[in-house]
Amino acid sequence: MASPIAGRPATRDQVSISPPPASTIRLPPQPERLFSSPSNNSQYFLKLSDRVVHFDSVAKGTYVFFDDIQCQIFVVRDNAAAINANQSITRTMSMDHTASVAVRSPILARNMDIFIADKGTPVLSIKFSPDLLVLAVQRSNKSVEFLNVQDSTGVDLIEYSQTCSRARSAKILGFCWVSSTEIVFVTDTHGLESYQIRPEKKILKSLKNYSLAVNWFLYTPPYLLLSSGSACNVFHIFVLRGGGNYQRYPKFEVEVSAPPISQGQPAKLMERDVVLAPVYGALYVLIVKQVSKLNAGAEVVMYQLNREGVVKITDVLLLECNGRFAINILDNLVVVHHQQSRMSKIFDLRLNNRMDGIRYHYPISSYSIEPYQIKLSGYSVPYELYSSNWAVFLPSIIVDAKLGCLWQLELQIDGLASLIHDKLKRAEFLLFRETDAKVVLLRHLTDYLHDYNDYSTVIKVFDLLNAKLKSIVTKVVSEESKKTVYLDQSECFRYLLLPFSNSKQLDPCIIVSVLVEYLKSLIAHQLEPQYYIHELIVNALVQFRMYPLLRLLVENGVFYDSKPFACLLLSLDNVFPPSFQMALDMLKRVGNSSEERAEVLLAKYQIFPAIRLLTTAGGLTEAQLAPRKFLEPALQSGDKVLFYSVFRYFQLRNTRLRQHPAFLPEELCDDLVYQFDCLFPELPLQGDFVF
Repeated sequence: MASPIAGRPATRDQVSISPPPASTIRLPPQPERLFSSPSNNSQYFLKLSDRVVHFDSVAKGTYVFFDDIQCQIFVVRDNAAAINANQSITRTMSMDHTASVAVRSPILARNMDIFIADKGTPVLSIKFSPDLLVLAVQRSNKSVEFLNVQDSTGVDLIEYSQTCSRARSAKILGFCWVSSTEIVFVTDTHGLESYQIRPEKKILKSLKNYSLAVNWFLYTPPYLLLSSGSACNVFHIFVLRGGGNYQRYPKFEVEVSAPPISQGQPAKLMERDVVLAPVYGALYVLIVKQVSKLNAGAEVVMYQLNREGVVKITDVLLLECNGRFAINILDNLVVVHHQQSRMSKIFDLRLNNRMDGIRYHYPISSYSIEPYQIKLSGYSVPYELYSSNWAVFLPSIIVDAKLGCLWQLELQIDGLASLIHDKLKRAEFLLFRETDAKVVLLRHLTDYLHDYNDYSTVIKVFDLLNAKLKSIVTKVVSEESKKTVYLDQSECFRYLLLPFSNSKQLDPCIIVSVLVEYLKSLIAHQLEPQYYIHELIVNALVQFRMYPLLRLLVENGVFYDSKPFACLLLSLDNVFPPSFQMALDMLKRVGNSSEERAEVLLAKYQIFPAIRLLTTAGGLTEAQLAPRKFLEPALQSGDKVLFYSVFRYFQLRNTRLRQHPAFLPEELCDDLVYQFDCLFPELPLQGDFVF
């Protein structure tokens, strides 16, 4: 929720980098390390965004809040601070006690400056409805006030409020917007209270209530996690849908780290040690747990919530150190910041494919964020990374309230991928990143193709690419997964296979083998190969004169039968004569291709086989045959006997149909009759003709 990040007692939303309690746990089995150290120690894999959201820093009478759902910074100044900051306020506002609110966000459309009443009590929480038309302000633990936004410069100063409807003794721990007209209060003794808001009437209507004791809560739309129990380790998860349509999962209990003996206090799970976040489309509860000095270091235990509401530990992130931690989720990677060492550890859950039991993960990298420069008095000076003033929010927000800056954490994917020494794992890692990683993936795959000693990995990578493509084209993946990298056939052809086939340094046998393996992978994943893939392979076989292999592949059905591919085979007739018959056989297998087969025969001046084909398999009668279609190629062949035979055949046909050998005017054969008379002036037009 939008809680203060400075100037108040700390909550999880205020300071996310905080020391979790210590505990002792079992030593996990040692997983295989899938990464290596970078060759260049100055290489960085995380950076603060160049685009910075600036806001007024914390000062006397100035408080800063952050709404991680809307990604908005609220700078609230009380009346005195507002007057000092803007002397015109006394002239523009009629109220004597007015507080100013400056709203800043990376999304420019969400920036605004408004004024609200200063009631002399500090604001505890403040945030907008999703449509930015209603501002909710909590000044006490008994009620929440609402103001309708009139435009981007002000609000309706007539407030309306809502108290706890079920028990006056209950304290409001916070609130969260479910939709633009629905809000949920979280109370300490009576759980959830949901209300429908009617801004035009300035009233709220109770929708639904859930009774339970609550210590603290986390909200990641549409999931709300409530903590209860004396150790704060009993969790209740709700799925909040609009209209009071809420789903409640069975409660579950998590292990609590035992505090050091010297503290002499019972174990208790703190809000700052828990994160509720989706990773790879699944919802996880991440808990930072310290271990004793006898063990390697702290760990992040990940509880996964499945669709049936069953919760279990699926993954453990091994941090290999103790101290203060904060968590970001960046492109489905878990980034754990360690304040003491000023390092950020990056984990990818997909690099461990174990399906049974708990998966243990080492970090892909453990390096600092790239050094950052800030401008002070016109000079660039180094900025202190991992500052104690940092507040870290999901998914990738870092706020320094003292400096007055908000950044988004960015991933430098190329160098990070290079750390994964297993090429197959590296390709899999890049395939599940966002689309910006496509260029990086293509660069790495190009290197794989030119690695003479590891073509077995290339074959496995083809299967990875096509398995991902298959899931996309069959729509069996989530919308979130569709935002990740995949390579379709046209991209593989243009950026990988075509340059690879033109390489002069590679063995032709290797080139052909790799191209055929890609084709086999497409077929194995039930993806119809595009014509240009077939053409590329055939051209390579012809270029390297591997004609027997071409014949073998065609006869064994490696190439899909199609009319375009048959035409491609026909074009090879001059260099590989058997391709002519292979093309005819393929057209016959395709079916409904009598016309095309006849055209092929005519192109080879096989006139009578073409006539026989059309009158048998083609379903045409003699009357439907167009004489000119057959007489022209017979004349072009230069074979006088052939032309004479075809001409006489159609004269006899005409006699059978019309009792006269002459052609009809619409058959357009006058010039062909003239050619016949020129070629055979001495031959009579009558006589026996045997077909």
